[in-house]
Amino acid sequence: MAIETTTILSIYSAVLTLLIGIIGFFLTRTFKELDNKISAKEFEVAKKDIEKNTDDIRRIKDNYLTKDDYFREQAKVDKKLDSIMEILMTISKGGSS
Repeated sequence: MAIETTTILSIYSAVLTLLIGIIGFFLTRTFKELDNKISAKEFEVAKKDIEKNTDDIRRIKDNYLTKDDYFREQAKVDKKLDSIMEILMTISKGGSS
């Protein structure tokens, strides 16, 4: 009962293919686990950055001067300057206020 060369090669090919498949499966699974671990670390870093930025935004909102507030204050200053100018003009003409 002799086993032919083609049968041996077929068995050898099947075993080799099976081994390559098993190795590929475990490598793929290992890489996916590594990716998940890296993704979790990146997520934690991003979460910390978001929390820091949220705190910065909150602080900026507390100290922020709106455009309308700026114009309102600027109008007050302009009004005061106009009244000072009127007083100076009256004094320069020799009148009294």
